[in-house]
Amino acid sequence: MLHPRVRLQFIVSVILIISAFIGVVLTQIQSHGAWKYWRYVSIFFAAISMWLTWHLHVMGWKERATTIWHELAHWAGVILCIQMIAFFVHIGLESRYLGSITALLILSLGTYLAGVNMEVSYVVVGIVLALFSAALAFFAEYMYAILIPLTIFAIAFLFYLLHRIHKFAKGPKL
Repeated sequence: MLHPRVRLQFIVSVILIISAFIGVVLTQIQSHGAWKYWRYVSIFFAAISMWLTWHLHVMGWKERATTIWHELAHWAGVILCIQMIAFFVHIGLESRYLGSITALLILSLGTYLAGVNMEVSYVVVGIVLALFSAALAFFAEYMYAILIPLTIFAIAFLFYLLHRIHKFAKGPKL
């Protein structure tokens, strides 16, 4: 059985990873990316991160090495960078899809640095978010290189299956 502190850190980390994964899915399925989602989820990340640090301190499970002002400044910087990307998207320097990927990358860096400086469990979350960002970029670049062979394979497999079903439906030749 996990210590309640470790269990709470695990649950919060899983919530952050799942919320980032939802953003990845939304970024892929929406033509303009999940632009608004990333803007709001960064605020959620900041709030849950500061809540966890506060809760661990109140429960006596963690000495407070950083002040609340350090955390506020850290997350304010992350949110400000994402808002700057919002400005870039608004004036047309960056598409919404690329803005979503960039926002995710900034959020991953902010989460990773929060793990280095405040709560060590966020290091893994930051790395996972960076991998999500890389996966989105990879898929955007190589989408047709992946989908065309997959489509050809699916058509060939379907042809093979239908041929076999038809061959056995006729019955054996005498």
